[in-house]
Amino acid sequence: MIAKLRAKFPTTTPWITWLGALGLLLAIGLTCGILIFWRGLAITNLTDLVPWGLWITIDLSSIALSAGAFSLCAAVYLAGLKRYEPVARTATFIGLIGYSMAMLSLMLDIGRPDRFWHALVYWNTHSLLWE
Repeated sequence: MIAKLRAKFPTTTPWITWLGALGLLLAIGLTCGILIFWRGLAITNLTDLVPWGLWITIDLSSIALSAGAFSLCAAVYLAGLKRYEPVARTATFIGLIGYSMAMLSLMLDIGRPDRFWHALVYWNTHSLLWE
């Protein structure tokens, strides 16, 4: 079984270097996410003049990616194109990853994810959006 895994996944130096670089990026991302949860949004240096940061860009991009992926999947299945079903399965997986990334981005953008329910309970009835 190990021989089959070794044949499938190469153990050459460029592959190990690539995995090490991805692991380092993952560790940096997790550290930054924990810092945001621990210290709050003050660490992002956003102000009233610059209220939207990188989180909104990531959020909108991942939602657009997911919408396109699910639309492609729906088109393949509704049109009955059996030839493109492998593409539709991949598109479904990409759509799920994109929406998960959007949720993670919104969690980081909130700053205090333990208080997400406050907007639902303490909503403002005098908001300009209602007029």
